[in-house]
Amino acid sequence: PETIIEKNYDGMAADMWSVGIVFVEVSCGLRLVEGLLIQRCGNVLQDASRRNVEAFKEASRKLRETFAEEGIIEGVVDSAVPELEGSRSWLVPLLAGLLQTCPLGRPAASSLQSAVP
Repeated sequence: PETIIEKNYDGMAADMWSVGIVFVEVSCGLRLVEGLLIQRCGNVLQDASRRNVEAFKEASRKLRETFAEEGIIEGVVDSAVPELEGSRSWLVPLLAGLLQTCPLGRPAASSLQSAVP
């Protein structure tokens, strides 16, 4: 989300956010960002589809606020397929780290391998 809002950003940290989103979509079978944007942003998303730069920034801000909410990752994992129940102990902390709104708190790529059993 910081790539739209901020002029300077850490590309590796932004990539870790993307890894988190892909991980959610693959492991949970959810179109997470698309679903949250439609649910939380409504008209802002329609404006963004018209290539309105300010609308893109507003949608990004709302997305960032959503991921900053307490329990959002747990809710996503809990609403996913039941087969993930046994993976919850490592999946929730991994996703919570990757999807932190503050890029400085996201894990480095080198630490991902040890996070997945």
